[in-house]
Amino acid sequence: MEAPRDYSYVWRPAIEDHPQNLGHTIKDTLVTAIRDAAELVVRSGRVTVEQVVNALECRGWKVFQRIALHVLRMFPDQAEALAAARLTDRSLFEDVGLRHEYALLLRDCFRHLTPEDQAKILGWIEDGPDVDQYQRRESKTGRQPSEEEVAGYRERWLQRWLARIGADNLPEEWKERYRNL
Repeated sequence: MEAPRDYSYVWRPAIEDHPQNLGHTIKDTLVTAIRDAAELVVRSGRVTVEQVVNALECRGWKVFQRIALHVLRMFPDQAEALAAARLTDRSLFEDVGLRHEYALLLRDCFRHLTPEDQAKILGWIEDGPDVDQYQRRESKTGRQPSEEEVAGYRERWLQRWLARIGADNLPEEWKERYRNL
């Protein structure tokens, strides 16, 4: 079942402290409090990262999924398998509402994934974006995008995903590909 849409990525662009966060609402304060409490109980040793992640994810709302991804990133050595499971979940990869926290977790943990898990994610990147969706969106402006524009869109999309992983974390053949982009 898909989590309810709370558009938290709009009113709270980053779960971590970040200049883009407005911080002027009770919702922002609650997100910060839940994030800090989650980190604190893991650091205390009273609960495991897995317990915290499961408790957050069972809440259903996207903001809790985002906090769970943040917690995984903060304690990468304590939940490698759990982080790998989230990173290799295609629905999380594609979810724009989780993009910021997913991308940070990907950047920090990609090099620790198995070669098979890395290949899975790189395969999704290789598959590229939904070009049909791009063409439909662009056609609303009154014209169809050219083949060159579609190719440019695909290339920029690929470049952004490889940048999220980080050139230093990529396998050698992908580093070269990234440099060429």
